[in-house]
Amino acid sequence: MVIRSGQAHFTHLTDLAILGAMPALLSSVRRAARSLLADRSVTLIAVASLAIGIAANATIFSLVQAVEFPRLIYPQASRIVFLESRDESRALAGMGVSGPDALDIAAAAQTLESSSLAADQASVLREGDGPRRISGRRVSPSFFTVMSVAPQHGRVLTAGDRGGEIVLGDGLWRDAFAADPAIVGRAVRIDGGVVTVVGVMPPKFDADADFWTLLDSTTGFARDDRQLTLFARLAPRASLSDATREIEAISRRLAVDHPATNQSWVSYPIPMTRLHGSDSRGSFLMLQAAVAVVLLIACANIANILLARGTRRQHEMALRLSLGATRGRLVRELLGESVLLAIVGGAAGVTLAMWGIRFARATGGFPDVIDPKLNGYVLAFTAGLSMVTGILCGIVPALRASSVAPAAVLTAEGGRSGATSRGALRHLLVAVQVAAAVVLVTCGSLMVRSLANRDRVDLGFDPGAAVRADVAMFGGKYQDPNVVRASVDAILASLHASAAIEAAGAVTFALPTPAGGTRVFTLPGEPGTASVPGGVEAVTPRYFDALGVPRRRGRAFTPADAAGAEPVAIVNERLAQALWPGRDPIGETLRLGAPGQGPLVTVVGVVATTRRSRMHDTTIARAYVPYAQYPGGAAAFVVRGRGAPNAAAQALTRAVHQADAGLLVENAGTVEDDLARFIAPIKLITTLLAAFGATGLLLATLGVFGTMSYAVIQREREMAVRAALGAGRRDLVRLVLRSGLMVTVAGLIPGALISLVATRALSSLLFGVTPRDPWTLALAVVSLGTVSLAACYRPARRAASVDPMEILRRE
Repeated sequence: MVIRSGQAHFTHLTDLAILGAMPALLSSVRRAARSLLADRSVTLIAVASLAIGIAANATIFSLVQAVEFPRLIYPQASRIVFLESRDESRALAGMGVSGPDALDIAAAAQTLESSSLAADQASVLREGDGPRRISGRRVSPSFFTVMSVAPQHGRVLTAGDRGGEIVLGDGLWRDAFAADPAIVGRAVRIDGGVVTVVGVMPPKFDADADFWTLLDSTTGFARDDRQLTLFARLAPRASLSDATREIEAISRRLAVDHPATNQSWVSYPIPMTRLHGSDSRGSFLMLQAAVAVVLLIACANIANILLARGTRRQHEMALRLSLGATRGRLVRELLGESVLLAIVGGAAGVTLAMWGIRFARATGGFPDVIDPKLNGYVLAFTAGLSMVTGILCGIVPALRASSVAPAAVLTAEGGRSGATSRGALRHLLVAVQVAAAVVLVTCGSLMVRSLANRDRVDLGFDPGAAVRADVAMFGGKYQDPNVVRASVDAILASLHASAAIEAAGAVTFALPTPAGGTRVFTLPGEPGTASVPGGVEAVTPRYFDALGVPRRRGRAFTPADAAGAEPVAIVNERLAQALWPGRDPIGETLRLGAPGQGPLVTVVGVVATTRRSRMHDTTIARAYVPYAQYPGGAAAFVVRGRGAPNAAAQALTRAVHQADAGLLVENAGTVEDDLARFIAPIKLITTLLAAFGATGLLLATLGVFGTMSYAVIQREREMAVRAALGAGRRDLVRLVLRSGLMVTVAGLIPGALISLVATRALSSLLFGVTPRDPWTLALAVVSLGTVSLAACYRPARRAASVDPMEILRRE
């Protein structure tokens, strides 16, 4: 009882101490607020600068936090991994695993507790308003054990299922079946068959899939076909590094046992938390560093403002010290003002960050598990950043302002003692701003130049006025290649009969290789000829006209290149130059594969080499064969219209549905829009970095202007004396400009050196320009120098316009 009584007494005393301190704290806050409100222009500039810097940091941090910590519903999600493969000889990474390799690894790995093989599957759901494309997975029943999530309705797949069962995702259940609670047990039509719904999974379960069906056998998967995914849980005492070492060791044993298919291939585990957004992580971290630099410039600017304000308040500080105030009290009050500034700026920054995060969510295209928002983590980051910013901005000005000598200041003329030392510190802060701005402007300029270079990339075709769409013809009657050919012919005939269409064609993959495999081209009868890797596509006669691919020599395909006719091919310029350098390939025989392993064709034409998009830096050697000889159910149709793209798109959709109302037209849109989605991420990063560079340039310019303006005010008497002794207007202008130039150069030199290191982070994003491009760096330095000198011009004119007699009389 005594102990409890003592504890209660101590708590009571603590509460009384806090309550006693509250009036003093509130009084300090009120004094700080009054002081800031008395200088509204300075306060407004400081708050606005902080708000912009903190909002940018909070917005980017929310993206980083959302990618680093996705909203996964799996218990102990950090223990779930999935396997990827890389080919060390070809620098090829991010591939899946083959079925045989995955089974061998799962059987041998002691670091994996449970595992499940999964294969992606694209299907057509034929329910409700019409057919729709859905994406799912074929999985072994242990998939749901690995994820450890129970269904919200029905059950999951089990070992006793026979393959006619399906589990729906929450999104598909709500969109296609109106969240019908009686869906379990219902038969639904998918592709050309009927399956029975046995369960519905909860929201955010496996965000990449709309449904799951049984992967009942792996016998059909080849060891060199790396298109599967192995999901697994780590064993209780195994770490990710343990699993990585073991799985890589197993992979190397498999390479010895199966050299024909596994040579140089290595599998490795990836945490489930990296399943989404891993390709954006580096870009977001880079943007986080960029906005940190923007905030650094803003902090230096605000510190400079507070230094100037502190100089103006020297007389006040000296008077308070002479009346008994301690230096510590003055430091606390001055630091409280800067912290209050930061708190207000942080609050305004939170409001701006809400809009920034909303914009990022609307334009980012994030999956459901990556959900940037203004959550507790972001608010804590913003609050901490605001406090740190307030202290960093205010600590030096507070120490400087409180270090005055009362007697010297009160007896000095105008209270201007110490201006020189404080001016040196302000010049240093401006140099820091200029250096940081050089880094931002250089990075932004490199990205702008890189984007401009990509805009000038020759695609090898004319995307203007071209419209494309995907049409899938699988199952049922389309299992017959003759039906596929007839349907494609009917669609193209309808398109060519339309007045809105100039040309139309279709393309599909021919002779596909396993995932991770490589098709090569060789010349028969020439044993010394090297194999050239590439791809094969089957196209209809007017495909090249529809896409706008120029023909260099030879002929195009014709209706005479039908099934059973002489096998022919058209090659692109890259393949022609690789196999027949300096020769005309027309009439030459080409093998579409390794020696003795691919069909022989006769080359009848050469077309330009095309790129998939401006983001594809390398081109591929490619051979084209007649679609009639290699029909494929997954065809992409391309039409070139005579007028508006909408008319061509409508004509394409109408022609497909006239041929078969059950066919699904997907991804319809202009080829320009298709190309734009590849470059959109780089364009967004470029826009942001350019905006950050412009912001840094503006803040640095304001810093130079403010510092030189204040320096002129402080040196009015000196200017008046110089003018009275015969200095002309040009002399005074030159004096101020020289001082501004020295400050600017003090920032340009270290800024240029730091840029040489910082721009290395952009290496993977640049195109047609190197990270250390001298012209870009020179442009940034010259731009900062020019703008800084321009910022000095008005203070210089003010210095030159002084009336020496008036100032000297006033002094």
